[in-house]
Amino acid sequence: MPKHSDWILFAQRDLKAAKIIIQHEQESISVALYLSQQCAEKALKGYLVYKKAPLRKTHDLLSLMYACADFDAKFNKLVQNAIDLNPLSTCSRYPDDFYIIPDLTTTKIFIQQAEEILAFIIDEVAWD
Repeated sequence: MPKHSDWILFAQRDLKAAKIIIQHEQESISVALYLSQQCAEKALKGYLVYKKAPLRKTHDLLSLMYACADFDAKFNKLVQNAIDLNPLSTCSRYPDDFYIIPDLTTTKIFIQQAEEILAFIIDEVAWD
């Protein structure tokens, strides 16, 4: 089973790629949105691995956030980030008549929200 540090490393890579995309490939904003969600998901899973919690296969950031909050109530301050990022796991990857790709400003906010989750978790875990 991958270590928590592996999950965090992958989360960091997703965040870095999202930032590169919005700087250089703005026509690919939908990919940056997806990577933002993935950053948060992998960071939360990394925390759960760190806590030796059972890991479910899910993309639901809210359920992952609540599972983390069961260990530390400080995660509750990040619930809105999870709510905002949660739809990005699918809606930014498939064409849909109802979903509108956010503009660059909104995309930057989503990336910042993912970065907040990642930074919080990095501060909370011990490193090998």
